Amino acid sequence: MERLEKQAHKLHDKAITRTVLKEEKNVKAGGFTISSVTKGSGINFVSEELTALSEEYAEVSQTYNQIQEQMISEVLEVAQENITKLQKMNDVLSVIDVLVALSVVSGNSCNSYVRPHLEEKGTGIFELIQCRHPVIEEKNDIQYIANDVNLHYKQTNGKITGPRFAVVTGANMGGKSTYLRAAGLTVILAQMGCFVPCDSAHFSVFDGIHTRVGASDFQCNGVSTFMAEMVDCVAILDAAKSTSLVLVDELGRGTSTYDGFGMAWGVANHILNKIGAFCLFATHYHEISVLKERYPDDVVNLKVETHVDENGDIALLYKIVEGLAERSFGINIAQCVNFPDHIIKNFKLS
Repeated sequence: MERLEKQAHKLHDKAITRTVLKEEKNVKAGGFTISSVTKGSGINFVSEELTALSEEYAEVSQTYNQIQEQMISEVLEVAQENITKLQKMNDVLSVIDVLVALSVVSGNSCNSYVRPHLEEKGTGIFELIQCRHPVIEEKNDIQYIANDVNLHYKQTNGKITGPRFAVVTGANMGGKSTYLRAAGLTVILAQMGCFVPCDSAHFSVFDGIHTRVGASDFQCNGVSTFMAEMVDCVAILDAAKSTSLVLVDELGRGTSTYDGFGMAWGVANHILNKIGAFCLFATHYHEISVLKERYPDDVVNLKVETHVDENGDIALLYKIVEGLAERSFGINIAQCVNFPDHIIKNFKLS
C-alpha cells in the first residue's frame, strides 16, 4: 500500500497514475477512482488529492512561463538600449584577448622572441636572422636549428633587380617545408603586432602571402592532387604582386616528371620575371636552379645541408646554406625508415 501511495502522489501533467492489474483491489481499498483498466497498460487511477496537485502544478507552471517571458522581454529591451556599449566592450575585450595571447606566446617560448623592424611596403627588404618555426621549436626533446632568410631588391626605372627568388633544394625530410613555413609564420606574426621567433627581423610590409604548400586531393569534389596544385597556382598568378610573399613547396608532384617540371618551371619563371615578388621555391626538380645561371643577380640557390657516410647512412643537418643539393637522397631516406633492402638494391640497379 505504501508503494501504491507513492505512485499515486507523483505529479504528472495529467492527474493519472498507473499500476499493474494485480493492484486493483488495493486501488479500490485506498479510495482511488479507476479511470481505465487494460491488459497492456494496467490500471489507470486518480484521486482528489492528486487532481488538486496537478491543477496547482499547471497554474504554477503557467505563472512561471509568463514571468519568464516577461523577463526575457525586459532583458532584450535593456540589451537593445545598450547594444552600442556592449559592442564597444566586446571590441575592447577582443583586442585585450589577442594582445594577452601574443604576449604569452612571446614571453613563454623556449627561445627568445624579438620585436620586428617593419619597412614601408615595396621597399624590397626581407631579412630574417636565425628564424625559427614557432610551433616545432616548442616540441619536447627538440633543439631547433634556426636559419636565415636574406633577400632584397630595388626598383630602378620600374625594373626590379636583386636576389628576390630563392630555389631551395635538398633531401626529403631535410627541413625545406619547415623553412618556408617558418618564414611565412614570422611575417604573419609580425604584421599582427607580435614579437617574432628570430634573432632579428627586418622586412617590408607584405600585402599578402600566397602559398602552394602541401599536397592533398579532395575526392568528394573530384579534385585530384595535381588539380589542387593548379588551383593554388592560378590563385598565386592572379593575385600576387611585387609587394607579396610567395611560398611554393614541391610544385608538380601530382603528375608525370616531364609535365610536372614544365609546370614548375613556367610558374617559377613567371613569378620571377612578371610578378617580381619575394619567393621561396622548394623543389626536387634541381633543373630549376638553372634560373640562377640565367638571372644571376635575381636568383639565389639554397640547399639543406646533409652528410652521407661511407655506408650510405644520411644525417640531416637541417641547415640552409647557399648552393645546390647534389641529389634528393631518396634512397638514403628510404634506408633510414628500414625500407626492404631487396627493393632498394633493385632500384639502384635500374
